[in-house]
Amino acid sequence: MKHLLYALLTAVSILFTSCGPSSNTNTPQVPNVPQPQPQPQPEVTQKVVIGYLALDDWEFENLFPTIEWKYLTHINASFARVKADGTLNINPVRKRIESVRETAHKHNVKILISLAKNSPGEFTTAINDPKARKELIQQIIAFTKEYKLDGFDIDYEEYDNWDKNFPSLLVFARGLYLAKEKNMLMTCAVNSRWL
Repeated sequence: MKHLLYALLTAVSILFTSCGPSSNTNTPQVPNVPQPQPQPQPEVTQKVVIGYLALDDWEFENLFPTIEWKYLTHINASFARVKADGTLNINPVRKRIESVRETAHKHNVKILISLAKNSPGEFTTAINDPKARKELIQQIIAFTKEYKLDGFDIDYEEYDNWDKNFPSLLVFARGLYLAKEKNMLMTCAVNSRWL
């Protein structure tokens, strides 16, 4: 029994020594993998709540006094209508835009003019024609300045021939961005086709 125990201890000893670290220098080296760097914390941004306000709505006079201004940061006054020649039809908003601006600013709410088509196809026609597009950009900037608004909103909703017209929409949006004053806000009502 003594010999069996001695043989067993010897076998265990050999087993442990063979599993230990080796002096063999042929083992592959672990590559020096760069450690991830800590990322800066994202910037904390202020919440923005935008409401659309139809200035030509037949119930405007009844509904306007009921607006809960404390919940809003921005109002998009709708709509200045884009015509095919690049001019704006402002008749739907002209009568009320100044009083809405005064009320919004009194409540520390920014006001933007929202731009939509005058009739089907007109917005697309204007942005596809370089001359009309240039006129449209000038009209939007002039309107925003004249009525002392905080900016403008593009509400482009003409989706026929999207693939063909989208490049013109991008050229228009970029031109408008480059033409605007630094403090003018620019927003867009978008759907998944823009993304």
